[in-house]
Amino acid sequence: MKRYKLKSSVVVCIYLLSVGAIISSLYLTAKVLKASVYSNDNLSYVYRNLIDDTVPVVSTDDGKVIKPFGGEEVSVVKGFYEKDAESKAQEQSIIYYQNTYMPNTGVLYGAKEEFEVLVVADGTVEDVVADEVLGNVVTIKHTNNLITRYESLNEVNKRINKLLAVKNVTIGRIELGSSLDIDTVTEIFVRINSEGVVLSQADFAMSKISVNEQYEGNDIRKAIDYFCHVAKTPVDYDNIKNNDIEFSKKDIFRQIEWIKDKNEDLYLPSYTDVLRVAFTYKFKRGKLADLVSLLSGRDFETREYREDIVEESFKTLYDGVKQFVNQSNFERYIMILKSAGIIDDSLVRSQNVLNFGYILYLVLREKNIEASKIQTLVRRWVVMSILTQRYTSSPESAFDYDIRRLNDNQDIEKYINEERLNQEFIFEFIKLRHELGLTQVEMAKKANVLRDKIAKIEAGIYPPNIKSLFKILGPLGYTIKIEKIKEDTY
Repeated sequence: MKRYKLKSSVVVCIYLLSVGAIISSLYLTAKVLKASVYSNDNLSYVYRNLIDDTVPVVSTDDGKVIKPFGGEEVSVVKGFYEKDAESKAQEQSIIYYQNTYMPNTGVLYGAKEEFEVLVVADGTVEDVVADEVLGNVVTIKHTNNLITRYESLNEVNKRINKLLAVKNVTIGRIELGSSLDIDTVTEIFVRINSEGVVLSQADFAMSKISVNEQYEGNDIRKAIDYFCHVAKTPVDYDNIKNNDIEFSKKDIFRQIEWIKDKNEDLYLPSYTDVLRVAFTYKFKRGKLADLVSLLSGRDFETREYREDIVEESFKTLYDGVKQFVNQSNFERYIMILKSAGIIDDSLVRSQNVLNFGYILYLVLREKNIEASKIQTLVRRWVVMSILTQRYTSSPESAFDYDIRRLNDNQDIEKYINEERLNQEFIFEFIKLRHELGLTQVEMAKKANVLRDKIAKIEAGIYPPNIKSLFKILGPLGYTIKIEKIKEDTY
């Protein structure tokens, strides 16, 4: 066997390669060891701005810096990260959050005391979000599509926390026995609420209407609420229409939408006014407590409660509301008021004068009285009601008294003319008391009668007989005489 001897140059090369391999292995081992010592898998290093579409929240105008805060003690806590800034400034503009370093894309302001935050431009609040880290964040969108966000606002925090605390509030509950009649329930309702915000019979009736879905109660409630609201604030019509799309498609909504174009503040009804007019006109009763009873199904004769009465009552009330909001009815009634010289609501001391005037108009129209006579009769009634302050005190009793007599008289025109004479007497009676400088109490004391009798005479709900008049007027030095009826001047 032949033996080969390597040349000395080859040996040198092999040696050098071996040494190089060893050094390379040692270097790689050192790198691995170094990495195992200093690496942290929980850290990530960011070399670019994470948000590329932002703009600085500090701008300049004529060389002056505009900042979103008020107060002198406010300072910059962390500035805006600029890539060309000095290293120290860049360090102070780095945010560390959730094991991530990132450049600050805004300017953070702070102070020892609370300070006022200002909006940098006009805009609309788009969102309010409770963030675990940033607190409550308010997002505002401006007209130029610029969006600004405000974080950790103290007042917003307070308000949201108060709102969230509502869920922990204990609400008391009173259970009433099923055997209680509606009058007792109504009395309990009124007494309880007298301790807080006093609620009326109209409030009770509206709550009764709102919760009834079987007989279109909620539609009745919305028709009343929307009509009254738009009458006072027409600009809200579009909001109502867009936010309640389902209701806006119904016929009743189309029947009330005309009010948005009506620029008239002589008669601006509240929901109480609508309820009172619709109820008194259709049911021929004046006390809203009776409406609550009827909506509950009460039979006033048997004192029983029946479902058929509930159904009929809701139907009748709905019809009354429709007649109230009818454009032709409403506008014709306003014309009658103006023809009587009532061009401003300041001329009317009580809204109930206008309410009963509208009731009378609807009743006469229902009885097919000709339009010219309706105008004359309503005008007379409204004017005399103003002069005698007929519906100023105890309006429900007066409503009940008047509507029952209007309903009971076959010749309603004759009755109104006769009632006009009564109202003329009432006017003279009140005028005399004022001329003598007497209150109702003082006049009652001089006549040796109860003050309630004087009040009822002046309210027109107690027609006095001759004997009573002599008893009241005699001690005052007055008597009664017969005069020819004056020509109609109304």
